[in-house]
Amino acid sequence: HNSNVLVFSYIGFEVSEVNVRGNNVIDVAMKLQTTSLNEVVVTGYTAQRKKDITGSVAVVNVAQMKQSPVGTGEEALQGRAAGVTIITSGMPGGQSDIRIRGITAFGNNSPLIIVDGARSSLHDINTNDIESMQVLKDASAAIYGVAGSNGVIIITTKRGRTGRAKVSYDGYYGVTTRGSGMEMANTQEEADAIWLQQK
Repeated sequence: HNSNVLVFSYIGFEVSEVNVRGNNVIDVAMKLQTTSLNEVVVTGYTAQRKKDITGSVAVVNVAQMKQSPVGTGEEALQGRAAGVTIITSGMPGGQSDIRIRGITAFGNNSPLIIVDGARSSLHDINTNDIESMQVLKDASAAIYGVAGSNGVIIITTKRGRTGRAKVSYDGYYGVTTRGSGMEMANTQEEADAIWLQQK
């Protein structure tokens, strides 16, 4: 560097170089250093940088979640976030139980579901409408108070965009059968068995 140039540097600010030749008074205005954000996570009523969050937050990969042919939003979340357990009822289209970090209370253990800022249900939402999904597991859910004590799942749905209309259709179906089961005795056979037992 030129011997007449002073270099000013400070954490969080851009490096500033000032030519001091012939100047008795030097005024320096340093600019804040800005960096690009790779990921922003919605926590409560605000958005924070993921690296600034001290609590445990899981950001669900929505693109991978939609690859599973499932019927409900709970089933789509299954296996997509660490510490989140989905217990299915086995009934086609039936509601599933969501547990974040297991069963932590004697009463209700279901997490709080927030869809576009309003309390809602994950069961009734179409997975194709989901734009982003975050799971708040502990201190990050504190803004919701007691309602978020079992964790919070925040969902943002898609919005309309300018441009040409786009239509897509996905269809699938499932069948549940009772199975062969056991051969049951008829009325006479049951009576005969009871009669032989009494002898």
